[in-house]
Amino acid sequence: ADEGLPHALPVEAWCRSLSYVVRGNCLPRLCPTSRFFKSLISELLSWEGATVTLVTRELEEQDGRPRFDPLIPRWSLCSNIFADFNEAHCGAKRKASRRCFSLLSQHCSEAKGLFVSNWCLMERDGLASICAGFPSLRHVELGGCDFLSHANCARIFAAHPELLSFRATFAPKGVMTHDLVNVAPRGLMAFGYVNVELEDVSVLEALLQRCPLQHLWLARTTKFSPAVATLLASAPQPLKTLSLPESVDEQAALAVARSCVALDMLCCWGDRNAPSVHEASDFELLPSRWHALITLRRRGSLAEPAANGALWAPYAQSSAELLSPDI
Repeated sequence: ADEGLPHALPVEAWCRSLSYVVRGNCLPRLCPTSRFFKSLISELLSWEGATVTLVTRELEEQDGRPRFDPLIPRWSLCSNIFADFNEAHCGAKRKASRRCFSLLSQHCSEAKGLFVSNWCLMERDGLASICAGFPSLRHVELGGCDFLSHANCARIFAAHPELLSFRATFAPKGVMTHDLVNVAPRGLMAFGYVNVELEDVSVLEALLQRCPLQHLWLARTTKFSPAVATLLASAPQPLKTLSLPESVDEQAALAVARSCVALDMLCCWGDRNAPSVHEASDFELLPSRWHALITLRRRGSLAEPAANGALWAPYAQSSAELLSPDI
């Protein structure tokens, strides 16, 4: 009911008092009984600074049109977008996911964070929209999507020179090149999961010289060498978190961690029960979801793994937490 609402307040005041988080299972609930609030959620300011989420089941049509069509134009002022397009790989769902993502890129001009997951056709169906839209992007995360080529990563970097963080799974047979480094954002402070070329460590050296990286995560399958370890230890911007490939054993990983004097957390692969891990006086073992994953934290540090399971993230809540029915 509208009775008793202080309509004397400006609409802008009401809009700024609201903070919406659009949950994947609650689109039907965005139908207030009050005509006043129903009109209020149509105001762009009601979504200013909001975090919005979309999942595959919301790509279905309702009354002959996609359910997201009337909603996305209202999100022009949202700050973060989580999109989970699991199983949207063929037929109507593929077409709808492509259309949805295109609309997001056109309308969400103020979005600073774009976090896409489980889209196996992201590179084919979504790359053009990332490069052509989202002009305010600062953080990009592509989790569980198809492998990204380093060349296409360079395209994203060139389109968004103000990026601060970028995380994706790269094609395992490709390696980071000078072409990618030459367009890497000057302010990039978090980057993963990259493959490095052992035959030419000058590429990694150039990246560390160009970008003030604090969080560097190497791909699990990439190669490693003493020359790479030396570069990491002498990085112009001391690293705070580091992820090493599985070719580095527990003892060698600890040596790398100790050489990076500002390092708070290290991720590596191996035996969590190895004596070198449990006997380390300067690092402590943190709980892990995977048996072979070792996460170490420097003793005395208050650093914690991020909401997305990585060593750092630009958000406090993961998409799973945002989609939880518990408020």
